[in-house]
Amino acid sequence: MAFVDRVGSQVLPVLDHPIVERRRRALGARQRQRSERETEPPIGFPGAAAAVAVDAGAQPAVLLKGDGVIRRVPGFQEASFFEKAKRYFDIQSFAVSPVEMAADYKKFKNMLLDMGEERTAFAFFYHGSHKGFLLAVKPDVRDEMGEDLYDSLKKLDVVVLSRLIFRKCLGFTEEGLDDDEIFHYQSDTCQALSSVASGEYQMMFMLNATRIEHVTEVAENGLVMPRKSTYFYPKVLTGLVFNKIDPKEIISVP
Repeated sequence: MAFVDRVGSQVLPVLDHPIVERRRRALGARQRQRSERETEPPIGFPGAAAAVAVDAGAQPAVLLKGDGVIRRVPGFQEASFFEKAKRYFDIQSFAVSPVEMAADYKKFKNMLLDMGEERTAFAFFYHGSHKGFLLAVKPDVRDEMGEDLYDSLKKLDVVVLSRLIFRKCLGFTEEGLDDDEIFHYQSDTCQALSSVASGEYQMMFMLNATRIEHVTEVAENGLVMPRKSTYFYPKVLTGLVFNKIDPKEIISVP
């Protein structure tokens, strides 16, 4: 069972199916019982942690990825960025034609896949440059991502991108990362590259897809996956499981 999504406290609409309806009613009964007993809310993150039951071994869906594109980084200086980045990453450059950048997206994806076999890696492109860059995480730098993160979360590419690149190398604050006017995640790599080549966005970081074993590890530790890290295709249902199931708890369904 893998917990792969997070929503607010409202129940999401799901298919009109008897099993789903019984589950919804059971959840309502459980919530009423807990309210009457004045029990604590589920342990974990604020709000209800919604989940989707996924047979990770069977892999019924494909985990895709979203590339991070940034509209503008105030005061961005290439030299300053790479000076900070080389503390955390081994960096390789390769030739890029801005005109053919989008057409070459498969080549870039394969380069990133090869490097990502052994460690977390990103491909970095920015507007006006005739170079692309592969950034591979150095050994033993994950400890610098912060003591507030569990080890299983530090393995996730999107968390490495947020903590080491966006915050430490580009200087964004945690609040700034929530600015949808600046940050966007694009599932279409060709479109993301086109937006950088045209100048619509200043830069992009290409990611590999989240590994299914990382999703499973996070779920088994009772944690919540970060945003933009669980893009499954085809889209799986959300909102079926909202609370930790206690096999000894008795639920009465009206």
